[in-house]
Amino acid sequence: MASFNSSHHDSGGVVLFSGELILLFVDSVTITCQGHGKDVTGRLYLTTHRVIFTSSTIRSGSQSQLKSFSAPFYAMFDLNLEQPIFGANFISGKVRPETHPDGQGITFKLKFAKGGAIEFGQAMDNASKQASKMATEMQFRPPAYQESQDQNMNGQYYQVSF
Repeated sequence: MASFNSSHHDSGGVVLFSGELILLFVDSVTITCQGHGKDVTGRLYLTTHRVIFTSSTIRSGSQSQLKSFSAPFYAMFDLNLEQPIFGANFISGKVRPETHPDGQGITFKLKFAKGGAIEFGQAMDNASKQASKMATEMQFRPPAYQESQDQNMNGQYYQVSF
């Protein structure tokens, strides 16, 4: 399920779960999420489990309504990779929200200002197929990454700085 503002650390790092690995990242990606304020620019990560966006405003100290966004592969649907003649390439789609899993889904758009949409889309397709294959072999779907209200975020995290 989609998760907002729970995949980042205040110092600008990204929060990963046990066993999760970063496959690649792309800078200067702008995200638009239905119902979550204006467009935000930052870094987009592809991991072995999900897609994570962290806002560049975290590191600069300015305030933004959207600080991070994450979506596991199994919660995403209606994905499209677009290559407009005028403008940056983008990936759009929908993701099932945490609060209403049976709903229409939250519409998102990831615009790649400095390129990389094609490569990211291909890598995301390969990673999701691999995750699906592993889940099928294990005969279960990986659990949703959700925080319970009694669980705090003071666990181990890693800051990725480049």
